[in-house]
Parts: sequence; C-alpha cells; structure tokens
Amino acid sequence: MDASNNDTPTISQNSQTTTNSKLKLTIKTPKDKKDISIDASSTVKEFKDQVANEFNSSVDQICLIYSGKILKDDEDLKKH
Repeated sequence: MDASNNDTPTISQNSQTTTNSKLKLTIKTPKDKKDISIDASSTVKEFKDQVANEFNSSVDQICLIYSGKILKDDEDLKKH
C-alpha cells in the first residue's frame, strides 16, 4: 500500500465478538475490504501486525481508526 494514495486501513464500526473471545473486524481501504479475526485480548499493535501482513503492507503505514479515533499501539482491542 502506498500511504500517499490514502490506502490506510480503517476498522469498520461493525466489529463484533465471536465465540472463544475472538473479534471479527472489517478492515477497509479505498481499494479493498477484508474481515480479520483476532483474539479479544490482543493489543492494537498485534492487530496492526496482522493487518499489515494481510494487506502486504508495512506496519508503519498502518493507522487504525475506530469511531473517529486513532487507536494507540499499547491499547487493548477489548477496550474499544
């Protein structure tokens, strides 16, 4: 992904908890949309690593936004 093309992934507000304490989150870019499952106890940083891998991007190009707020790497996903 090229950050200059506004390909920064964002988290859909339609995130939901699945069984076994997993979160299913929809990641959207201007060109793509993917559902990713991750443990609810994961940190934002761990999730960014997974998103970067899924979208073949560098972690430092990933900026996750949920409900209009930029998520910080040290926060737990379950906080949101």
